[in-house]
Amino acid sequence: MAGKFYLIGAAVLSLNSVTNMNDLKTVIRAWLIGAGLSLTLSVTGIILFYAGFTDPSRNIVLHPIFGSLPPGNYPRIEGFFFHPAMLCNFLGVTWMFVLLSGSANWLKMRSFRLFSVGLLVVNAFTLTPGLGGIFLSSAYFFRKKLLETGHRHLGRSAMAAGILLAAAFFIAASVTLFSYDPDGTRVPLISGSISPSHRAVAWRTTFETFLQNPILGHGVGLPVARSEFIDPSGNRQYLGDAHNTYLSVLGETGLAGFFTFMSIIGFLLFGLARWRTQDALQNTVRACLLLALCDAFFYQSLTGSYEDARHLWVFFGISAAAIRLVTNQER
Repeated sequence: MAGKFYLIGAAVLSLNSVTNMNDLKTVIRAWLIGAGLSLTLSVTGIILFYAGFTDPSRNIVLHPIFGSLPPGNYPRIEGFFFHPAMLCNFLGVTWMFVLLSGSANWLKMRSFRLFSVGLLVVNAFTLTPGLGGIFLSSAYFFRKKLLETGHRHLGRSAMAAGILLAAAFFIAASVTLFSYDPDGTRVPLISGSISPSHRAVAWRTTFETFLQNPILGHGVGLPVARSEFIDPSGNRQYLGDAHNTYLSVLGETGLAGFFTFMSIIGFLLFGLARWRTQDALQNTVRACLLLALCDAFFYQSLTGSYEDARHLWVFFGISAAAIRLVTNQER
């Protein structure tokens, strides 16, 4: 519970740090400075990996296991987060802040290009299903830009590609793509075998935990899933995490916690959706905050548990502050 109050405190601190548009620019710039440092060290870690520094105890931005992916000569980057999926979620919000800063001329073009290249390279090496959300939010953002410049067909094509890629990543997370075999990694789909992934098993068992404790849940911070499997590297793994934010909240805190948590998300979604202004900058801010929420929370929450992600609670506070700022101006 102390952890929950800590997260709420981070959101409140962010909320009270933004009282005008200049404050918003300053806070986002601070976010990007931290993200830029993380990206720089992560890119350095990728280069060092291919130079022979493959030990995660020495190359600290590497994730020590391949998870559900086949072992090979490639790095999985976690940056300074606990898992690559959490880094991917953080970079989903960061990408929208980069697009916002570039569109609002808060970043010089050179800095914007460096951020874009570094972010896309590092994000690709996280190798997680959350990448689908990046494609989806980016497709919508660029679709809007293309429609504004009269490229209607190109905008529609970009949106269709984003939706297809997002769906593909979610499906890939739902079924077993690779399985262990003493003679080498097998691909069950090639032989026509379709079985639920370890994530899908975690989703099912978490829902069973919720049904056993529907009102108040199993308990904050307690394991709610039961998913055992042998990964493609031959290691036996056990998942106690739901790997789904909605189910995780239901399993840990029941309906009481679920409706409380989702009311915060609903407030942000409703506030951003009803935001009406003729100001070009505010429209860009609204679009990027809304897309960051849809990517990092709504989409990526399908395959990961992010209700306790500190960067998301900071983002919640920034979004609430932006909503308050525009609402006060309308009044």
